[in-house]
Amino acid sequence: MVEIRTGIRSEQVRAGGEHVLFVEGSDESLDQVVLRALLSNTLRVEVMGPSYSVRSAAQALAPHHPRYYFLIDRDHYDDEFIEQSWRRFPDANQDNLLVWRRREIENYFLDPPFLVKSEFCRTSMEGLTTTLENVAQERLFLDVANSVISSVREKQKMNWVQHFANPADFASKEAAVERLISQEAFVERSKEVSEMLSQDELTRWFEERLALMTGGRETLTYGMGRWIEMISGKKVLSQLLNPGRFQVKNKEGQTLTGKEMQKEIVRQLAVKNVNSRPSNLVELRRLVLERVEGK
Repeated sequence: MVEIRTGIRSEQVRAGGEHVLFVEGSDESLDQVVLRALLSNTLRVEVMGPSYSVRSAAQALAPHHPRYYFLIDRDHYDDEFIEQSWRRFPDANQDNLLVWRRREIENYFLDPPFLVKSEFCRTSMEGLTTTLENVAQERLFLDVANSVISSVREKQKMNWVQHFANPADFASKEAAVERLISQEAFVERSKEVSEMLSQDELTRWFEERLALMTGGRETLTYGMGRWIEMISGKKVLSQLLNPGRFQVKNKEGQTLTGKEMQKEIVRQLAVKNVNSRPSNLVELRRLVLERVEGK
């Protein structure tokens, strides 16, 4: 069984030189539940908070600890960056970082042909599909708008201006102020930001993301577009997995609801060897096994 712990110290992880997978999330997230089941006792799994914490740790630790691996959500990353992470994983010289191809781990459980294989499912695949489409449609425009905001935020974080280096250019207060206000990068950045935040540009981004998600259709249809990958998986899955469609009981025969019910469903599905199991889950397991077993 994989041990899931948080708040660990570096000396605890170093002990024994074991293989460790650090993942995005918290003690209550489904990430650790799914990976615990999927990877069995292959290696230890540790949750490490938000995506930026995991990626920063990957950049700092992987080159020195090749048995540390890091897995984060898709977030704002583009297809090229994500595919590159899968092609080279694991590679300690490149941070041992892997990025989910779908927005969040929950998005891998938004496929009705997979969900209906759950032993807890009490509805049809057609019923799941209709509910999924309706729930996702309700938040489609919200998620598209938020994805544009995420892209704008990331572009604003770029290192677009460099520090000065020559003390001789700053012999007086007046000289320093003049050098600062005449910095060409500020002028160029002002133009770029103005264009980026213009109504036309924001509208263009929105329309492009919307078309990508819907496949150019008016409403969401399962199998069309990329909305299954890009919609907010956490929000949609929590509405899809409810007692009206799934029935889960604990050892005492009590019906589970909410997060505990969701955990049992995804835990069981993660290891279910069916053709509808998402290929990324299968591929991740293969990559980890090959690395740990030294194949």
